Amino acid sequence: DGAPMFHHYSWVRTEQEMLKKVSAWSHRDDQDWPALVKNEFSAPFKGVDFVHKYPCKTVTPAFTLPLNPIFEPKGTPNVIRVSEKKILSTIKKCGDSFWNLILRGFP
Repeated sequence: DGAPMFHHYSWVRTEQEMLKKVSAWSHRDDQDWPALVKNEFSAPFKGVDFVHKYPCKTVTPAFTLPLNPIFEPKGTPNVIRVSEKKILSTIKKCGDSFWNLILRGFP
């Protein structure tokens, strides 16, 4: 039907999240991003992407995902760094169950 299946919402954030993002990303010295972010949040949304000036339109999502967590963490999280090679080899092994992997976590 021409509607996007997935979209990158990295700019759909609160003002504080945006200020953190623009202070850490690789383009942080290209413009005065904090001032642009503060200006963007100083008035109602103008309907235009303030980074590239792309016009925005509201669409109905093709599907919705629950916002509640899939699991409740207990204790100290077991966080590991996963290499690109490990991710790609795991995806290859998963085949059709790739989304199950994404929803449940890497082994």
